[in-house]
Amino acid sequence: MSLVKRFVCPDVTVPTKRNNDNYKSNDNKKNNTNSNDSKFKNRLIEKNAERKEFSDIFNSIKELASTQYVGMNKKKFKEDKLTKLGAAPVKQQKMPFKMKIGILKGREKKIKKLQDQAKESGVVLSKDLLQKNKKNKNNNVSNQPNLDVKTKSGVLHIKNKIR
Repeated sequence: MSLVKRFVCPDVTVPTKRNNDNYKSNDNKKNNTNSNDSKFKNRLIEKNAERKEFSDIFNSIKELASTQYVGMNKKKFKEDKLTKLGAAPVKQQKMPFKMKIGILKGREKKIKKLQDQAKESGVVLSKDLLQKNKKNKNNNVSNQPNLDVKTKSGVLHIKNKIR
C-alpha cells in the first residue's frame, strides 16, 4: 500500500457566451436556459468536489510532512492546528525590555553598517531603508498654534492656550 496518491489538478474554465446567441429566436433561448443552468450547476458541483479532494490531499501531504518537524517548528504546527480547530491563539512570548533595546540597537548598527558599505561602493539606497527606524517620538503634536494637544496613556487631550 502506497502513501502517495496520484491526482489531477482541476482545470478552471470560465463559461463564455457564444456569438450565435444573438441570432437565435426567443423560444430557443427559453428552452436552452434550463438545460444550460443545470449543466452549469453540475459543472460547478463537480469542480467543487475536485477542489475539495485536492485540498484534502494537500492537507494529508502537510500532515505527513509535519512528522518531520523538530523543536519550534513542531510546536508552531501544533498551535496552528489547534487554532484551526477553534482554540484561542497562543500569545507570543514576552521578552525583557533591556533585551529588546539591545536587539533594536543591533539592528540599527547593522543598517548603519550596510549604509556605510553602500556609500563606499557607490550604491544608491532607497529612502525607505534610510528612514526605516526613524520614528517621531514626540507625543505633543499640534498643527494649530492656539491649541495644546497631548496624548497621555492613549487618550488625546486638547486644551486652548489662550484663555
